[in-house]
Amino acid sequence: MGRYCVVDECAVLRPQAKRSSKSGYGYFPLTVGDYVYIGKNCIVEASSVGSHVVVGDNCVLGKWSTLRDCVRVLPNSVLPGDIVVPPFSVVGGNPAVVVGTLNRCFLCACRFA
Repeated sequence: MGRYCVVDECAVLRPQAKRSSKSGYGYFPLTVGDYVYIGKNCIVEASSVGSHVVVGDNCVLGKWSTLRDCVRVLPNSVLPGDIVVPPFSVVGGNPAVVVGTLNRCFLCACRFA
């Protein structure tokens, strides 16, 4: 978990698990970058969430999904598993698709806010 992250109420961060015959379950790390906001009632099963990411309320990030830096996930979106969201993207819908892009100045605005 990076610096200055906010995980709102009733949000679930669930790391990926793999069942092993010898030791039972093994967990893979869930990495979260800096300046991340995860909204209310979200379920995060992603393998990686980059820096400067905003996840709206009631979102589901599917297993092994990856959010790169500077991504905005609109509220009530469901990201399917094994998806990679490119930087400076806005995603939304069920299943979530890229619906727009963020201006490159978004990163500068985040750093000076």
